[in-house]
Amino acid sequence: MDYKELITALDKGLDVRWSNDSYKCFKEATGSYSVICTSNNSLIGIFSRDMQNVNIGLKDCYVKSNNDSLDVGCGFPIGESINDI
Repeated sequence: MDYKELITALDKGLDVRWSNDSYKCFKEATGSYSVICTSNNSLIGIFSRDMQNVNIGLKDCYVKSNNDSLDVGCGFPIGESINDI
């Protein structure tokens, strides 16, 4: 994903993961974007406070599908893009 795709997916409430399914990305009530490791509850902001720097590899973010057999490299089901969701 790129910056815009990630923000759009999180704003829409999609289940976005980073690197593997243990790292869940989400938008906090404060409006900031974070990622939490579900196995140990470690939390980090995805972006710096000014939204200019990134603390994770955006290319490793994907939308988790309910049907993993339909996942493709970018994490979208076959035939869908971030604009279709």
